[in-house]
Amino acid sequence: MKKFEVDPKEQIEMEVKHHSQPEKRATTAKKTHKRKEHMQVIKKYLPNAKKMLCIGCRDDSEVRDFINFGYKATGIDLSNNTKLIKQMDAHEIKDKFCEKQVDIVYSSHSLEYMYDADKVMAAIRHTTKKGIYIILPEGGERKGSDPATPSVNHPSIFDIMNAKCNNVKDVLARPELLNDFKPLGKVELMYFLRAKTEIHILFKFIE
Repeated sequence: MKKFEVDPKEQIEMEVKHHSQPEKRATTAKKTHKRKEHMQVIKKYLPNAKKMLCIGCRDDSEVRDFINFGYKATGIDLSNNTKLIKQMDAHEIKDKFCEKQVDIVYSSHSLEYMYDADKVMAAIRHTTKKGIYIILPEGGERKGSDPATPSVNHPSIFDIMNAKCNNVKDVLARPELLNDFKPLGKVELMYFLRAKTEIHILFKFIE
């Protein structure tokens, strides 16, 4: 994983400001139809997952959607505190959640913003039984932009973000691309999709 060293306090302050913007929360609220597609993938590969933790969810809409889909979901975010969201730093997951407390983590456009993504992933594995659904930007967040590089905005850049892979077979043909996810422990790559400017990854945890 490529990394850009940032001051944790400054990074958190920047993300709180970013996530607090009304237009950012409004964008999150408009993604119900996409989350329904993600739910279908989760149901296919992790059919027994019931308890979900949404990381960096901005507002209630993401958590509420998964509740409406039948999950017992809760969220965490740096900038919001509601009945559905606990305001906290994802780097503190291991301290605030019990071992194996949830079945699955849903992380949409959040891991790349972590100043210590390895620590967050290790905490996710500690807290989670079955797996994780990850959405990352593909080669930069705007179509036609330069390949993603470490920056203050994206201090954690996964090699897979710039790899021209389209499916699980492509990724498994380049096993080095999975090295960035080693803190998740022993996993099986169940799903990989390149969708416009995003990549979607589902890992199943192996005991």
